[in-house]
Amino acid sequence: MACLQGECPEDKALTAQIREGQGKIFAEDLEILERQQKNLSQWPRRELLKLGIDTKTHPAWTGVHRLLDTGGQLAKFNKKFKDFGLKS
Repeated sequence: MACLQGECPEDKALTAQIREGQGKIFAEDLEILERQQKNLSQWPRRELLKLGIDTKTHPAWTGVHRLLDTGGQLAKFNKKFKDFGLKS
């Protein structure tokens, strides 16, 4: 027999786990915000760096990641670290 929403012990455990994780994220965000406010209070003449990140194109939001090789940097990296890693 299938559990109805909210009646399965697994659902309650998962919900508790999600809420705990969200609480930790909120606490971290709050701590960062408080540090930023303290910093702004200490340095009122400091200018803020404002970034214009487009959520329609930025990989963090789109999930699309591209590797750009400018000036052979990727080839240099691969050559330098070719033997680095796990060996079977």
